[in-house]
Amino acid sequence: STRLPKFAIAPIVQCDPASGKVLLGLGSDHQIEPNDKYRVRYGFSIIGDILITEVGDTLSTGSLRTPAREHQENVPVFPKVGWSAEFVPVDHPD
Repeated sequence: STRLPKFAIAPIVQCDPASGKVLLGLGSDHQIEPNDKYRVRYGFSIIGDILITEVGDTLSTGSLRTPAREHQENVPVFPKVGWSAEFVPVDHPD
């Protein structure tokens, strides 16, 4: 097959903590599809998972879902522009 594989790392290009929306710098040109999941980490801590809801050619939008956990000092509760998110395959254990 000549089709490229789904991109595994997506740059965060815009985020809105008030709405929980995150804009990733990958889209359908990179094999991104609705319901794909991307995980955001800060060091070893998981900030949350982004569930993709809308996909354009080069950008996609998703909602951040954060795990139930106590707030850890010095660990942000929402990602920032310039961070990256990693693709989580469907068969990946959570």
